[in-house]
Amino acid sequence: MATNTGHIFDGSGRVLAVLRAEAAAHDLPLTILSDGIEVTTTYGSISARQDGKTVHLSLTSARPGDLTVLRDAIHQHLDADVHVEWRNLPHGMPENLHILQVHSVTQISPAFLRLRLVGDVAPLIAGGFHIRLISPARGMQRWPQIGTDGHTIWPDDMPLPHRPVYTIAASADDTVMIDVFRHATGRTLRWIAALQPGDEVGVMGPGGSGMPKTKHLSLWGDETALPAILRIIRDAPADMHGAATILVPSNADIRTVENAQFRVKWLLRDDQDHLIRALKSGYQDALDTFLWCAADGAQVQAARIFADQLNIPKDRRHIAAYWQL
Repeated sequence: MATNTGHIFDGSGRVLAVLRAEAAAHDLPLTILSDGIEVTTTYGSISARQDGKTVHLSLTSARPGDLTVLRDAIHQHLDADVHVEWRNLPHGMPENLHILQVHSVTQISPAFLRLRLVGDVAPLIAGGFHIRLISPARGMQRWPQIGTDGHTIWPDDMPLPHRPVYTIAASADDTVMIDVFRHATGRTLRWIAALQPGDEVGVMGPGGSGMPKTKHLSLWGDETALPAILRIIRDAPADMHGAATILVPSNADIRTVENAQFRVKWLLRDDQDHLIRALKSGYQDALDTFLWCAADGAQVQAARIFADQLNIPKDRRHIAAYWQL
């Protein structure tokens, strides 16, 4: 396991409150300790222990690169005047940053583009399903660096300043495939349209959720969750079975699913609440069922309320916002 420790000597009273709020906002398990709290994420755990006016932070993850994600998350949510003194920091580019090359961009359905990237993809195959795409300004080769205060420093001229999160839909040999939903507008689509074979693209990851640890899985998602749901179904172990309900814009976006262990129901988008109505009327709870749901923020909030009403514990559910209206 990889670990990183740090200390906050000023503004420490706000740290525990921030971690509690983020755990609640993202449906993360929270453990109350005698002198603090511990938050469990898909990237690892964050422990914060109070000692007078000082907070001691301890990060633990399966991969060193995930510590970068945890440190950045802490810096992002702390006030600017709160300083963390980290120990044993790495230097240079983040350990979870991988530089790949564009192979091709193809349209695989009316609502989806497929970006194929080639290079050393082995580090991206194990672990979570999700990555962030980053790109230097054209003609520039400046990549993020880890700063002396532990958080990632991003060049200010990058075409994708929001660093969008996507799912690795599939991989083969030296190639990863990333399916991108074509939102009506967006910087990512403009960036993809300008890509040429051979262009360098930064991929940070892998991370986020991966294969649920269960034998009975109930999957619910809109078009942005389609790549993750299809990967789960395709890579599901032999003793896993379940059902998936997927919302897509049109019949032409329906994919072929080849796994007899899963029943798949396709919904065509009628309105923004179509998925949550289907979830409330069609979900069948059981002690061995794991609920997986991903969609826009409003639908996800409704799904969490529904799961709470059914008393589904957080270790039997993954409910994540993939985008915001």
